[in-house]
Formats: sequence, structure tokens, C-alpha cells
Amino acid sequence: MSHRETTWEKNAPAQIALNSIFAALAGALIVIVIQDPAKATGLQFLSLVFLVISFCFFAVSAEKCVVALDEHDVKKYAYYLLTYNLGVICGGVAVELLTYVRFDAIVESRLAPFLGTCSHQLVLLGWLVAGLIFMRTWIGDVWWLFFCRREEFDAWLDELQDAQSPKQDHGKLMRSFYWLRKKLHG
Repeated sequence: MSHRETTWEKNAPAQIALNSIFAALAGALIVIVIQDPAKATGLQFLSLVFLVISFCFFAVSAEKCVVALDEHDVKKYAYYLLTYNLGVICGGVAVELLTYVRFDAIVESRLAPFLGTCSHQLVLLGWLVAGLIFMRTWIGDVWWLFFCRREEFDAWLDELQDAQSPKQDHGKLMRSFYWLRKKLHG
């Protein structure tokens, strides 16, 4: 029986490779974090927990994308994009925690003369906001996968199966880039 390869089936190998790369990155960071457990802080331990969870999400997502591809099951593929996005978020939280542990004192000491007694709280808030901005795309994807209307989700599955053409999705940054190009170059 002949089977015509659909968009999601063409993209699945790249998604599997991406999951594998991120799982390897999480694994490498796990090795770095556990190097000296005697000096570990509570935040470093928490980052380790997030890295292990991230690794597991990526490993499961990669494996189940292979199964979805083998079974030609777009719904299974879509579901395991959720675990991919959760893996990115957990990995991002882990990196954010590790960065905070490593550089908080340096950043805070440089900002304390300007921020005064509330510098610690403001620096902590800054780390949190930076992490949320960085992970906004993946948080948005998880939110969409859970809370989009049934019609939107079904339309997306149809797009993945080439049953309908995808709608162009130019994000704010891309629209801003082309707006600026138009202003600069006509």
C-alpha cells in the first residue's frame, strides 16, 4: 500500500533530532551540576530536578514521535509536541536557576549602588522576567495546546496532514522587523 508523506511526517525526523539534541544538552548539564555535590545549594539541586525532568520529556517526545511516525498517527505526534515544549520550559527554568546561582552576587553587587536596599528583590525579579521572556514562545505553545478551541486544534491537525493550507503566522518580532525594513528602505 502506497502512502503519501504529509507535512508532519516530513517534519517529524527534524523534531526527533531536535528532541535528541536537547536531551543531550540536558544530560550534559546534569553532569556539570552533579560535579561537586558537597558544595551544592538548594537552587542547584532544584535545577538538577528540572534538568532530569527536561531530559525525560525530550527522551519520551523523541521516542513517541518515532512511534507516531511509524503508526502514521498525527494526534500522537501533536500530543508529544506538548512534552517537547514542557521539556524546553523545564530546561529553561534549570538554566535560569543555574545562571542566577552563578551570577546573582555579581549582578547584585554592581546594581546595589543604584538600587539601594531593594536591589536583591529587583535582581530576583529581573531574573524571573528575563526567564519568562526567553521562554514565552514555549509557554505560549503549551497554553495553546491545552486551551485553544476545538476548531483551532482540528484545523491545525488538518494543516499538519495537508488537508488544508496553513495560515501564515508572523509573530510580533517578525512583523516589527518588516515594518522597520519598510521604514528604512521603502
